[in-house]
Amino acid sequence: MKAAKEDFALMCKSMTDRQAEILTSGLFLEEQHRRVIDLLDGKQDVVGDSSTADDETARTSGNEDARKLAREADESLRNHRVYREIELQELEKIFKKYEGMLKQNMSEMRKSAEDIEIQRRELSPKLIQLARSKADESGTT
Repeated sequence: MKAAKEDFALMCKSMTDRQAEILTSGLFLEEQHRRVIDLLDGKQDVVGDSSTADDETARTSGNEDARKLAREADESLRNHRVYREIELQELEKIFKKYEGMLKQNMSEMRKSAEDIEIQRRELSPKLIQLARSKADESGTT
């Protein structure tokens, strides 16, 4: 029983550590998203305001790169949202499954402990009686 308790404590710690890692990763993503949002909110043209042909080509190229970046980032965010939702649903299923198993096991262990206590109560007087009879036998011989 002690070993099972220690194993269970280690499992819970491992699960808690993993959840902490997931939460830390989420905080990191939030920070990165906030940086991008801040950058985009204060965004100006990729190239300055001069109007030479080279600058105009660079501005057009830079704007196309910015649009491409925006499209790819948007697609990545959508994919991440879908992936995250699927993973969260899977985690919830696993937790519910283990929660049910743990509750069932606790119920069975409680029942087993009650049965053992009943047996102990039945056995204790018999052992006392056995010890007394052996003491009486050794005293009369």
